[in-house]
Amino acid sequence: MIIRYIILSTLLIASSNVQAFSSSNNEAFQRALLAERLNNNNAKVSSTVNPLDETFDDDEYCGFEYCWNDDTANSDPYSFVVPVLGDLHIDPRKMEDYETGREHIKRVITKAKQSIGDREDEGVAIVSLGDLGESKNCDHNEDNPFELFAGTTQCHELAADFLNSFDVPYEVIGGNHDLEGIDEFDTDSKNLRRFLQAHGKPTPQFCRQVAEKTLLVGLCSTIFRDAK
Repeated sequence: MIIRYIILSTLLIASSNVQAFSSSNNEAFQRALLAERLNNNNAKVSSTVNPLDETFDDDEYCGFEYCWNDDTANSDPYSFVVPVLGDLHIDPRKMEDYETGREHIKRVITKAKQSIGDREDEGVAIVSLGDLGESKNCDHNEDNPFELFAGTTQCHELAADFLNSFDVPYEVIGGNHDLEGIDEFDTDSKNLRRFLQAHGKPTPQFCRQVAEKTLLVGLCSTIFRDAK
């Protein structure tokens, strides 16, 4: 049996994101790969889309114009859409920026849910790569003007509310900054426990099936103070 594993970890995805978004050669390779995969459908891959151009069409850049078939997505057990959010570093003073970004992602999610139909509970999800809060004081605690926001109860509860607002199941990978609540928690285990409670997760790691023979696997950081 062949099973596709999509393994996510803070380090693996962070490094691959940097490479993917900074290399024009990588982009060209991805377009060529996509064209080859869609060759049987006579699909054409746009070479003119520039994500830095404010006039680009969201649906085109997100791929739905040429790589999503509304007629077959619902019946195709291998179809799935999983937006992956990089390090959020949420600053509670700047939530308007995060809400603006969320609306871009939600347009992708809405179209995917409409296309997948009956399979939306399995085929559409969202993953956060952790490092949820800003690693500095964000005027969030009047009693301690030097406390870092990252890793605090307030941080994780705010991040959980934000991730839940995408209206699809979400998974989250804890990063080192998510255990930085050093003024509130004196051990990694206590900080990690609060992280899990805030996000309603039974374990730091996760495994979610998002399509037929396709598993989404998350590997989480569990130590910060005790790291050697």
